[in-house]
Amino acid sequence: MKISYKIKFSGHKAVHCDIDLNRTTPSPGGIQFWTNLRFARCTRCPLDPAKEVYCPVALDIQDIVGDFSDISSIEEVECTVKTKERQYYKKCSSQVALKSVMGLIMLTSSCPVLSKFRDVAHHHLPFSTSEELFVQFISFYLLRQYRNLKEGKQADFELTGLRAIWEDFAGVTRDFTTRLKLASKSDANLNAMVGLSTVSELARFSLEELLSKLEKVEHAEGPDAAD
Repeated sequence: MKISYKIKFSGHKAVHCDIDLNRTTPSPGGIQFWTNLRFARCTRCPLDPAKEVYCPVALDIQDIVGDFSDISSIEEVECTVKTKERQYYKKCSSQVALKSVMGLIMLTSSCPVLSKFRDVAHHHLPFSTSEELFVQFISFYLLRQYRNLKEGKQADFELTGLRAIWEDFAGVTRDFTTRLKLASKSDANLNAMVGLSTVSELARFSLEELLSKLEKVEHAEGPDAAD
């Protein structure tokens, strides 16, 4: 399954990015120094530097980072996203477009931390709001717990494990900005990564508030809203 992004700048410049959601980490070729696993390594990284030379996330995003290395985060772009089922279009800042494509690439990488929600990426919603992302993550996490229950395994319906995963996500995206500071001349890449980190941080501290908000929406719609 592939999802294609086309980000068009003013003038004739455009960036094309085809993301294979089932890819394996690409073989290193023409790699950047900041993709080395030991370089500004994330504090939560479970990979062994003695066995893994490169950060899988860095390898996957180095091309798109290079495309945006000298782009301002406030530059207006036109972004078109094509999936097998439909097409999306949005006129937005480069930061917003880059945050969307970068988040998709990172969730489908071989990173053992970020890939825990690869299934969310297979139902990718471009330009998602924080609330839309939270609902997706919670929904898929609860589906896993239901499957665990059906298989006789321990199920976590208190979302304790989800909080821990979000904490790891926040740590990785926060640490990753160190790599990008040396890979970028302008601020689009950095601000996109900061945006991803902010979403993870909000999820950690706002879970109860979000669940309460969703409960209020459900009560407002009533029990027969789906009919």
